[in-house]
Amino acid sequence: MGNRTRTIRKTFGKRRIGIVKKEEIKMRTSIGRLTSGFSMLKIKKCIPLFCKICKKTIDKGYINHVYAHMPFSELWRCKICSEGRNDRNELIKHCMSIHGEKIPPIDVRYNYWKDIKVIK
Repeated sequence: MGNRTRTIRKTFGKRRIGIVKKEEIKMRTSIGRLTSGFSMLKIKKCIPLFCKICKKTIDKGYINHVYAHMPFSELWRCKICSEGRNDRNELIKHCMSIHGEKIPPIDVRYNYWKDIKVIK
């Protein structure tokens, strides 16, 4: 806990962080781990996971692999025109070609976590 406290102080200076802000930091950390598949592999002690849908063995990025099987196509969204794409890199290419600048896309993968739990 000591290291995390130092990180929080370093990030936000000397002002005191409320309980809501601490919970937001915890949630963002867990979102990153869930979407990368890190927590799944850590629980399984880096044992490769088996995808029941396509019958492949996945070493890392299991959650991202599951997203590939989902029927929706808007995991990432453009900040300017709200166009959605399944692949982040494709959306960056869209921003470069249509809008003429590299704009970081909005991540909307958290909207589909309940659907992923059903697939697993």
